[in-house]
Amino acid sequence: MQQFWEQQQQQLSLPHKLDQDTGGLMLVAKSADFVRKWSQTTSVKRYRALVVPSNTSSAERLKSLTGSVMTHWRSPVGPPKGLFQDLPPPDVPKTGKLSWKECKSIVLSVREYNGDSYTPPSTLKRAEKDEDELRRGGGSYQPLLEVELELITGRTHQLRGQLGAIGCPIYGDMLYVDSYNDEDRRYVPSPELCLQAKYLAFEFTAATAVTTVDNGRKKDDLEVSPRSFVFELQTAWWD
Repeated sequence: MQQFWEQQQQQLSLPHKLDQDTGGLMLVAKSADFVRKWSQTTSVKRYRALVVPSNTSSAERLKSLTGSVMTHWRSPVGPPKGLFQDLPPPDVPKTGKLSWKECKSIVLSVREYNGDSYTPPSTLKRAEKDEDELRRGGGSYQPLLEVELELITGRTHQLRGQLGAIGCPIYGDMLYVDSYNDEDRRYVPSPELCLQAKYLAFEFTAATAVTTVDNGRKKDDLEVSPRSFVFELQTAWWD
């Protein structure tokens, strides 16, 4: 990205941002007019992630949310970007800096990432710990799940915090891992956060110059119509 930036002759800017450590689609604007239009438009943003369920109950809870809205509340303070809970405490203010913020996302799909149709890189291989040892230790093997989500709200670290709050932290996330025992991790650590911005759609109103003829006289005018744009990554870096 830095090399691309340095090679450009004109001034570039980013009309939107991704959280640090999140990869995937980003728009780069060549004009201030695009940035202005972007600030006034509504976009659809979808993400894919690999998650590590802490137990069977957590995995089933995530699967049960398929096709529905996942809602949490984020505290204004707490490491690293606030605490995520199902409901805010009853005595907190409704507005202001000390208020809890509602976080909403749609769980579009959940499926087991078992390697049947993919060849995971070495960073995703299962740790050397067999089923018998897990059972003796009170644990149980939980397969990685690949989940696709669509943002409704866009809080900092929202998807990371929400998935961690239901016991399915994103693979490679070292911030929201309180929901599973680090000593009983079933997979070797991932060097990268397995979270990708994979889909971006938006609509702009565009003006096109048109010429009409009325009673033999030409008339130049502008025709205003919406234009839709859709960008999508078909594969993730872990595929």
